[in-house]
Amino acid sequence: MEVMDEVWAKVPCATAGTAGTRHHARRPFYADDGGYTTIGMLLALMLTVALLFAAANVYWLDSNSADIQFAADAGALAAQNVVGEYMIAARLADAVAFSMGVTGLTLYAASAVLACIPPTQAVAADLLEAGQKVMHAQREFAKTASESLDELQTVLPYLCVLASSTTISANGNASTVHAQYLGLAIPLPLKGKAVEYHDASDEDFHGTVQANNEKAKEGSEEAERAQRDMDAALLEAWRADCGDPSHNMYERSGKLAGLSGSVNPYYSSVETWSFSVAARRAVSYYQERFDRERLQAGNDEELSRQMARRVFYEHAVTLCLGFYTRTHDDGSQTVHFEPLPQTLADFKSSPLYTQKRYPLSVDASGAITLHCSSLCSGCGDVVGYGALRDIDQGMASRCPKCRFDLNTLEQVVHMTSRVDTGFEYHYARLVRAADEYSAASKRKAKAELATKKATRDSIDTYLEALKSFTMRRYDPLPPGRYGCVCVVIDPRSHSAPVNLGLFTGQEARMDARIAISAAMLAPDAAESGDNVIASLFAGIHNDGRSWGSKVLGDVMDLWGDLLLAYSHGSDALMNGICTLLDHFPSIGTFNLSKWARKTLEQGIELLGLQPVKMESLKPVLVNSARVLEKDDSELAQGVIRLKTYYSTLPGSGSGDLVEVLASGLGSYLRAEADKALEASYTVGRVQLLGQTIFEFKLSLPDFFVQEGKQAFEHLERELQGLVRREGAGSRWE
Repeated sequence: MEVMDEVWAKVPCATAGTAGTRHHARRPFYADDGGYTTIGMLLALMLTVALLFAAANVYWLDSNSADIQFAADAGALAAQNVVGEYMIAARLADAVAFSMGVTGLTLYAASAVLACIPPTQAVAADLLEAGQKVMHAQREFAKTASESLDELQTVLPYLCVLASSTTISANGNASTVHAQYLGLAIPLPLKGKAVEYHDASDEDFHGTVQANNEKAKEGSEEAERAQRDMDAALLEAWRADCGDPSHNMYERSGKLAGLSGSVNPYYSSVETWSFSVAARRAVSYYQERFDRERLQAGNDEELSRQMARRVFYEHAVTLCLGFYTRTHDDGSQTVHFEPLPQTLADFKSSPLYTQKRYPLSVDASGAITLHCSSLCSGCGDVVGYGALRDIDQGMASRCPKCRFDLNTLEQVVHMTSRVDTGFEYHYARLVRAADEYSAASKRKAKAELATKKATRDSIDTYLEALKSFTMRRYDPLPPGRYGCVCVVIDPRSHSAPVNLGLFTGQEARMDARIAISAAMLAPDAAESGDNVIASLFAGIHNDGRSWGSKVLGDVMDLWGDLLLAYSHGSDALMNGICTLLDHFPSIGTFNLSKWARKTLEQGIELLGLQPVKMESLKPVLVNSARVLEKDDSELAQGVIRLKTYYSTLPGSGSGDLVEVLASGLGSYLRAEADKALEASYTVGRVQLLGQTIFEFKLSLPDFFVQEGKQAFEHLERELQGLVRREGAGSRWE
């Protein structure tokens, strides 16, 4: 009642007092007993109700004025959602094109690995052919996808406008005032950039890999032949040493020298035997024979043979100690045994022919005679020592008693080196087998080097092609990539319900309104793009079809792994290759194929293939200035100038903004849509080895195709009519 007191204080007094003084006989709002009068209560209630109805009018104005902004927000999101769906389709097509190209290239690389070894060379040829067909399918898909998505880009602005206008209209019908909103969303920029997918040209690559595979095949076959020769030589050496069932070095050592135990071991299998076993056995055998051979005087010819054997055994120990094995940088092995002399020519070329170790004596006539030993009965005083060469050169004569000369030495091994009861016979087999093993090892190393060079060329070519291919990934740049700006107009005036004006003197009124909103695409952390790719391949792989051949099944498995390489990089690529090669266990049993596989995996690791960002996109509301500022087109700049100018005028806008939207934009969008609007678009078709794997299609809602043009033309007429009716000077709330 304080307000009433203030009001009453300004009312002239009922009774005048002294001059300059105002007296109240009584206060009309208060009773004499201190309560309120009836007049006071009625006035307070009337003021309260008036304030309540005024607040209701304000609330009605505020809530209904906001409806148009909600409609603009919904229209912007609807239009940007169309762009987002195009982005998903474009990225998915890119993933298919990219993964198919990588699959084709990887099949070439896998064929290079499998061409290294004969057991898988037939499969290598199949993979090479499959790779060529995959690359052809990739080129066809990339061409179709680029053409279809380019076509779809031309109608994308039209589709954005239709999606936004239908959403805006639905929001108008749902508003409390049943407004008839007119509006549309403009994708910025209006034109996209041409789609250029990876066209993986493989003609040069295919020819290079095919030629290298032929070289690798020839090299691997030669290496396999050399390996068989090595195995045969190793087996022959083992048989000469201890593997033959009758006579061998092991058996002869026990029989002739009485060797046993650790100095004369037996090996029942060539897998556990080595050349060094035979070398140690030979040294032990000849050392034992030398130690057992004693010179005994009495029979000069027997003494001569004893001396010959001692000299030969001693020389044999020295030769057998010269055994060695050596592994060279190229991987070849040299197994060396010094051959024992067997013929007169062999003895003449040996140190035994020139060693001055035999006693010389001089007879009464001064003639010099060479003896086998000082124990010879024909040997007198020893005047020096000579060599067997001295007899052949006439510098000394042969002793007539012991008859020792080069022939005596040769007779020691003349029979034992020619029949299998002699140790030297089996030792000679061992030496030949070791030489054959070394020669075959050299051939194998040379063939493997040629195979590795050819395979390395193929792998290097693959890595270079893969690197070049992965650098040309498609980044979709469609219309609306900056965002969509939505403008909504309510050209009608709306009054509040009559009852709300009973106590305010007049009803609330909303004049024509306009609202602007904008949306752009942002990553959706809640959903990964992998789900789209995984779903695509799962649908292909689990459709119940039989691929008809193992090669096509392997290709499909590899493609499934490499689809994930699009978003997982080198790890998925490595996994795909390993899975494919694991289908061929024989790779792990050959050094060449193990080397090739390791080389390929190391190359991929060093390549460092980076994954593509495949997060899903969702439309989000943003300030329209963020979208408009990115586009330098006349349309966008005109809208932003008008927005900036009229934002300085409190609560008003202008029909100029509507005119900007209506003039020319409609005819442009309709013309583009007339060219390319279809019910569905075949983005691409994948065909492999005579089978259609899948078709990638985009279908438009029936409304867009059947009624979209009529709806768009209606919207265009309404906007143009609005401009004509209201004029450029119209004011908008």
